[in-house]
Amino acid sequence: MHHSDSKLIRSVLFIISITLFILLGGCQKKSPAEPKSGEGGLSWLHTEGNRILNESDEDVVLRGVNRSGLEYDLSGNGMSQTEIIYICQNWRAQIVRIPFNQDWIMRNATYLPYLDQVIEWVTNEGAYALLDLQWENTDVGIPNIPNLEAVYMWQMLAARYSQLPGVLYDIHNEAHNTSWDAWRQRASQIVEAIQEVHPDALIFVCGLDWAYDLRGWEAEPLLYTNIVYSSHPYPFKGQPWAWHEYFGNLAETHPVFLGEFGGEEADLEWGRQLLEYFDEKGLGWTAWSWVDNPRLTEADRRTPTAFGELVYNALVEHATVN
Repeated sequence: MHHSDSKLIRSVLFIISITLFILLGGCQKKSPAEPKSGEGGLSWLHTEGNRILNESDEDVVLRGVNRSGLEYDLSGNGMSQTEIIYICQNWRAQIVRIPFNQDWIMRNATYLPYLDQVIEWVTNEGAYALLDLQWENTDVGIPNIPNLEAVYMWQMLAARYSQLPGVLYDIHNEAHNTSWDAWRQRASQIVEAIQEVHPDALIFVCGLDWAYDLRGWEAEPLLYTNIVYSSHPYPFKGQPWAWHEYFGNLAETHPVFLGEFGGEEADLEWGRQLLEYFDEKGLGWTAWSWVDNPRLTEADRRTPTAFGELVYNALVEHATVN
């Protein structure tokens, strides 16, 4: 794509996104536009080398959980402030990844205000809210890569939350069954659309093979600021223990985050070694998932599963040390 074409596309997308913002967001309850008393004391985050840093240029390693549900249920599968408080205070999560549904962002009048509320619950606890484009809609679920509508949806969301340091942007859950060129082009469009309205945004970009494989970014990183590459290691991957090859090597030179990982009781040794590897590399993560398989909690959403116990202990240990 020629530079002039790219500039024209961005300009058109900006006009569309602002129009959509007025039509969809302007008539709804506004997001918490100004941080409340430092928004839980949260700092703006940025990248330098292979690290994520706060405003004091101190290393920040965020660890937490996925609170899935909003991608497939308008109520977030019963998400509540009480539950978010429990995740942040009892499990000591510093970040909560929030999968969402693109179609409902764009077309459901109650959905975006509810997402505002969830973000406020999380950030009021002093944790970061990582917005994750999980589903395109209830028919498609997770697309290979986001469609063009997602480009201006992300610009609308970035404009909406541009004053909130506690909101982070995971632009696509899991790229799969596509080429690096196709994903690179779409990811670049989304990053540019976000940075057009929110230059300080911390943006997470997944790999291929359902996010696990970051080797394409290692070969040719994106040439933008404040990019974090996100991998999803699971025990059922084709090479489940090849962590250095798929994401660890990239972590030597660029910020890497593990947006999802999880397992069952049979996967505990895998999980223990994975968490040790994260610590060795100084990598942040959000475990999957509070309410969906493989689960971190039992049906009461409080009692840890066997794998959840691993995650809980790691969160508490790091919170105590830090």
